[in-house]
Amino acid sequence: LDTRLLREGWLARIGSDALSTLCFLVLAGDERGTSYWGRDRMAQTLALERQNLDRALNKLLDAGLVAHRPWREGSPDGVWQVL
Repeated sequence: LDTRLLREGWLARIGSDALSTLCFLVLAGDERGTSYWGRDRMAQTLALERQNLDRALNKLLDAGLVAHRPWREGSPDGVWQVL
């Protein structure tokens, strides 16, 4: 994790669910920061309701902190990468 998250105020902007989701993606990711966990499994592991996880992931995407490539068009699951 980069100290800019603290210095530039990202922690307050993204909120606690998005922060825990970001930490999860960092820990679950490989050396390139990519992970392949499905949303249901992420939500279960983080003890979040699925809709809260979806909001958290959207916040991270909107903030440009992560990237997502779905397995196929319209699929919510796919590859996640911490940027």
